[in-house]
Amino acid sequence: MNEDSIPAAANTAQQYAGEAREKATQTAEQLRDQAQHYAGQVRDQAQQVASQVRDQAQRAYSESDQYVRQNPWTVVLGAAGLGLLVGYALAQRHEPSLRDRYVSDPLDHARDALYSILAPVATRVQKEYGHARSALEDAAENFKDVDPAKQASRLGRKLRFW
Repeated sequence: MNEDSIPAAANTAQQYAGEAREKATQTAEQLRDQAQHYAGQVRDQAQQVASQVRDQAQRAYSESDQYVRQNPWTVVLGAAGLGLLVGYALAQRHEPSLRDRYVSDPLDHARDALYSILAPVATRVQKEYGHARSALEDAAENFKDVDPAKQASRLGRKLRFW
C-alpha cells in the first residue's frame, strides 16, 4: 500500500458514508410519511367509529324515551319488580344479629377455649380412672380370699398394743 492509496481510500469511505447517510435520511423520511399516513387513517377510523357509536346511543335513547312515554305503567311495574328482586337479593345476605354478635359467638369461643384446655385433663382423668378401676377389681378379687373375722382380730390386737 502506498501513500497515495490512503487518501483515495479515505475519499471512498467518505463517499460511502455520504451515500449511507443520504439513504438513511430518505428511509427515515419514507417511514415518517408512512407513519403519518397510518396515524391519519387510524384517526379517521376512530372518528367514524365514535360517530357511529354516538348515533347508535342517540337512537337507543330516543327509542327508549318513546317506549317509556307510550308504556309508562309497564316501565313502572318493571322497575318495581327489579327493585323487589334487588331488595330480596340483598336481604339474603346474613348479617349477624346482636344476639349472635354479642352472646352466641363469644360463648362459642369461650366453650371452644374451655374444651381445648380441659381435653388433656379429661384424657388424663380417664386414664387414671382406668388404672384405679383395675386396681379396685384386683383388690376385690383378692378380698374374696380374705377372712374378715381373722382380719378383725388382727386389727384388734394391734389397737390394744397402742
